Amino acid sequence: MTATYSSRAVKRLTFYIPERDRFDNPIPNLAYWISEAILLLTSFGSGTTKLSGEGAWVITQTGKLQREPVNILYSDVGPTDFNAKRQSVLDFMERFGTATGQDTVAAEYDGEMHFIQIVHEQKTKEA
Repeated sequence: MTATYSSRAVKRLTFYIPERDRFDNPIPNLAYWISEAILLLTSFGSGTTKLSGEGAWVITQTGKLQREPVNILYSDVGPTDFNAKRQSVLDFMERFGTATGQDTVAAEYDGEMHFIQIVHEQKTKEA
């Protein structure tokens, strides 16, 4: 058997899917969101890889170091594929962030990190 080698110009799209919300509570429907991310990334045509990791950042208000488990999902995509589906990526990240109580969600494309701030509606009491 002879192995063959092929290559194509691609860039990597990575989603960072945390396991906890902004109040440090576990996300109850995490498997759903991971499945949605895999479906979207795989729609670019080259498959998806999922890794487990840990994220950390300093909470501005308290100065406390926050650490949490994070799922790192990535796929290689061609630039044409990404441009055609860019809005679906943004829509997914915003839906994920809103539904799971995130302050910020992150994605990486072609070596650049992109952070999407999630605005949560303030619930007010009616008199």
